[in-house]
Amino acid sequence: MKTPVDFPNKVRDYIDEVLKIANERSPDIVSISVFGSAAKGGFSPSVSDVDLIVALADEVPQKAKGLISRDLADLELKHRLREYPKSKTESVYSYIDRMAGQFKSHFVCYERDLLSGNSAAVFGWHPLAEAFFSTRIGFANIVTSAKTIWGEDLLKQARVAPIRKWHLTNNCLSFLSLNAIAFLMFSVLPNATKYSMSVLKWMVHNCHFCYTLKAATIEEGVKFFHTKLENNEALAELLSLRREYRPSLNFVKECFGVLVDLFVVTARECKFPIKIEGQ
Repeated sequence: MKTPVDFPNKVRDYIDEVLKIANERSPDIVSISVFGSAAKGGFSPSVSDVDLIVALADEVPQKAKGLISRDLADLELKHRLREYPKSKTESVYSYIDRMAGQFKSHFVCYERDLLSGNSAAVFGWHPLAEAFFSTRIGFANIVTSAKTIWGEDLLKQARVAPIRKWHLTNNCLSFLSLNAIAFLMFSVLPNATKYSMSVLKWMVHNCHFCYTLKAATIEEGVKFFHTKLENNEALAELLSLRREYRPSLNFVKECFGVLVDLFVVTARECKFPIKIEGQ
């Protein structure tokens, strides 16, 4: 059953076709949820994705799972949520983006993984990758904010394990590493500034969640931390770049400091482990 949600027109057109796939692939697809700015608000056509979690019945074979993911990727290209590489050089850049874990917006997983809170499996990470980039805070954030648009609302039943200070530390170190890639490759990587925008956005989301246990738009998160970080310029620049994107090496440089500042204030003021209500 479709759940009515008020989406921007660009998002609505894409979602309508996603729902057609869901109806065609039922009962293989058991649930589709939207998260991120499309669900919470603050969607920016120039930089925002339409983030989806698609849950499949546990008996669906891996081959069918791959085909569904391919169909969703084709829809993103059709609706210009992604740009198809026009040259070998752009194909290389797209490959680097994928290897860096950037700009993937649809996650196809099994119902069992979603319900058990196996966030690495939900996001398609190898189990060993979880040691280098923890997905627990991001998963908890998504569970509390995503909107189910088709099928059963599995996220309400999903298990979310306690958040420990180690998860926040892991996130900060991972985001600093990705920001270092953006800085070192700024002159050759077209999306370098977007790398930094992405890591700062998610650090704001994750830290804000540790304080409030509630998902927020990026504007709400920035407003929250402006008071704690004394009107940090990088946070203001993040909002500016989301409204009107442009490459900015200065922004990439400033992200190193604000990522650390966000970690320090959150680790100091929040009491860990953080348990999610009802879990």
